[in-house]
Amino acid sequence: MYGKYELTGEIYTAKDHTAWDISDVKMTVSEKNGVLKIDIKSKSILNFSFYFDIISDTSAVLGGVGRGTGGVARILENGNLYYSGFEFLKNK
Repeated sequence: MYGKYELTGEIYTAKDHTAWDISDVKMTVSEKNGVLKIDIKSKSILNFSFYFDIISDTSAVLGGVGRGTGGVARILENGNLYYSGFEFLKNK
């Protein structure tokens, strides 16, 4: 599961190239101190890190308190990663 990912499938592209255009979002999945770490990077305002507790070979749940708590990242049958309504294709 560790590696670099990019969005795949139907991707919303902001028509006026606003700060909400997520078409270039990249994701890196790594491990830090025994916790799954997901970094989201883009030219938009979406640049942040999430920390997940691994709950199975194919799923991890978002840790912490606040908005998004309990969200699940999972590996799909096709090998892609699914999180927050988006599918990511592993590229490295």
